[in-house]
Amino acid sequence: MNKSLRYISISHKTASTEQREKYHISEEEKESLIHLICKDFTDITSLLLLATCNRTELYFESTETSANSILDFLIDYKSIKNTKEEKALFCFTDSTENTIIHLLEVSSGLESLVFGDAEIISQIKKAHQFSMAHQLQGSLLERALQAVFKTHKRISNETDFRDGTTS
Repeated sequence: MNKSLRYISISHKTASTEQREKYHISEEEKESLIHLICKDFTDITSLLLLATCNRTELYFESTETSANSILDFLIDYKSIKNTKEEKALFCFTDSTENTIIHLLEVSSGLESLVFGDAEIISQIKKAHQFSMAHQLQGSLLERALQAVFKTHKRISNETDFRDGTTS
């Protein structure tokens, strides 16, 4: 079976600040969370955890584990009652193409509360370094991130899109 790049996301576009805070992953939680995910979902070969003030997102590469399964896992991990209302706070997909499009939109600042926010790319780089340090960089995710970094460089060098947009 082929690997797919998938994601789950809660952000300012889908949830209030209070709702997002329930799903924020602190620096202290990150390591234990990724170990639990990798233990419970053995087909996951790469994982990127992006936790900012406005979003919590998990990008992962797998053959069988669905985004819905990871969403259920996160809701349970956070000890929140798993209801349709809770799940509706998230965007998620099992499509590699849609995942890459979403990641590019997030990284370029198109999905930021402050449109064009320049801070998001450094947060993605930090998440990427965390993934590499834990040997959670698969081929699909790595290629997607390289496209993100290349696109960011082009946006920065060839446009005025980000002038004065730091949250």
